[in-house]
Amino acid sequence: MKISATSALVLNWTAADVWESEAAKAYTEGLDLSEANELLALFSPEEHYMHLQAVSNRKYFVRKQAMEFCNKCKLSGTLPQVIVLAAGIAPLSVEIASLHPEALLFDVDKYLMSEKEQYLDGRFPNIHFLTCDITDLSALSASLQLKGWTPEEPTLVILEGITYYLSTTALAGLIHMFAGVRAEIAGDFALESALVNTSVRNFGVQVFRKISDAIGLDNIQLYAPTEFMGLLNRQGYQFINRVLLQDIQREFRGKSEPFEGPEAGWISLFAASV
Repeated sequence: MKISATSALVLNWTAADVWESEAAKAYTEGLDLSEANELLALFSPEEHYMHLQAVSNRKYFVRKQAMEFCNKCKLSGTLPQVIVLAAGIAPLSVEIASLHPEALLFDVDKYLMSEKEQYLDGRFPNIHFLTCDITDLSALSASLQLKGWTPEEPTLVILEGITYYLSTTALAGLIHMFAGVRAEIAGDFALESALVNTSVRNFGVQVFRKISDAIGLDNIQLYAPTEFMGLLNRQGYQFINRVLLQDIQREFRGKSEPFEGPEAGWISLFAASV
């Protein structure tokens, strides 16, 4: 399976113990991540360490949200539906499908969905793959429903690693669409550089610059926390929880280091419900 350099970069920065299922571990181990080698060479050992922590925390957080959502649905006797937007080749859906075979999973992306489906070779029939531009809301909704998504049933939408690359208008449209069907939502966003603790600020500045240069992006969308929370609220989300990198690091690794002090992370995690 042909993997983009940026996708391979993110998986290189995902610790193996983020995943608990043997299926997700085997899936990841079977991928050829060498496409990221040129990009990886741009980062120092210290940068590799910091991004391994940050990306692993991001993955840990959205996985936790998905597991809690599926467990909640199981207790209430409802069908859990999880939509992973800009899913790429990440094994999140494999992890959920393996541990919650009753769940319906929808991986959505413009690229690699048919390749990912072929790679999995029917091992998880509860994962559905959609090739779609997630900013085309009409096509996204129609494609999801064609694949079996029921808007009236409980839904969790994952927006991980993608808000940086969407315009605020496009992101607001997505959020509004899913708030309209009372879907829960979880993901991450990037902080305005000036708000990030100086001890770690440059890690965020440099990673976004290097990735932008690699994929030819003119702009990375950054937010003040109040701005991002306000965006969620204006689109219909009433219950919003922002989680800091150091909170997840402490939960996942037992201590907050290396994310210490106020705003000691260039991304924040969030979860919201209507």
